[in-house]
Amino acid sequence: MKRDDDEPIKVTVKVPASVGAAVDFLYATREARKKLERDAKEVKAKETAIETEIFAKFKKGDLEGARGKTAQASISSTDVPTLEDDEAFFTHLRKHPEDLDLLQRRLAVEAARARWAENKTIPGVGTFTAIKLHLTKVKPSTKIKAPVKGKR
Repeated sequence: MKRDDDEPIKVTVKVPASVGAAVDFLYATREARKKLERDAKEVKAKETAIETEIFAKFKKGDLEGARGKTAQASISSTDVPTLEDDEAFFTHLRKHPEDLDLLQRRLAVEAARARWAENKTIPGVGTFTAIKLHLTKVKPSTKIKAPVKGKR
């Protein structure tokens, strides 16, 4: 696992010896993480709402920044590229292959799977097997009463 700053997180965990207990421990750990993620999502939504309100206050007051007792905020802007004309862009790339660094080297998984489903090959593309552990909660079983001898 890595944090946002890309420093490895070192974790020592005492995993139960039996496989069943280890699976239960993993499930409990995953549920705890999911709760933290739900909580973080809620806090992020609040953060976004507050940020939107602050942007509105900056605009209304023609401000570029403000300061509180513990923090300060300022507005910055940056130009971000956006693809507006696919045909023109890819025509340019065909003529200037040295500009291929404008693209990220990532395949669209669903598009590749669709082609493979049609038995098409994709030049230069291979596969690797990703192995995942699927974890689901066990539903409580209903106990079946054993018939009492002599009664029907």
